[in-house]
Amino acid sequence: MTIEINEKGSEAFYKETVNAAAQYRYLLKNRNYKLKDYFSQFRTLVIASLAVFAVNAALMILWGAETYQVAVSAALLIAALMSVVYLASLKKAYKTMMTNPRNSDKSVLTLDDDGVELKNENTQTVRIAKGNIAVIRTFKESLCFIPAAGAGVIISVNKKYADEILDWVRENWPGTDAA
Repeated sequence: MTIEINEKGSEAFYKETVNAAAQYRYLLKNRNYKLKDYFSQFRTLVIASLAVFAVNAALMILWGAETYQVAVSAALLIAALMSVVYLASLKKAYKTMMTNPRNSDKSVLTLDDDGVELKNENTQTVRIAKGNIAVIRTFKESLCFIPAAGAGVIISVNKKYADEILDWVRENWPGTDAA
């Protein structure tokens, strides 16, 4: 089966794709795992860590610093810094997907007896062998092919193609975990 994709993904599609890649291991462990919005969760974590740090710092200034307060402050700063770094990496992946000229308006998704392949007009090709596909999941904006092995490299297409793809998978790849 071949599907021609003639539009670039939306912002929501790319954010969901980044979230799916970031939560790759959770999706492998539990195919019904509810995808979380890591962008908002890590932003909230940074704000909360810095707010608690500010309150703790004010108390240390007013009442004098105890050893445990210094340790808590250091831990809060480290947590905030780690969250900022992770959030920056998520945003970088998102911006790369949004602005990358290789993510063109025209792509071709091919499903055959060997696996699934997504090729765009600018010659970037991603392929996952049929035997390496652990889960095919439909989310709010996308349908993702999640491999059993690899570094979280997934193939993601717009959800509007989901029914057609899932029907083909059920007919041609019996036993494949598709939802």
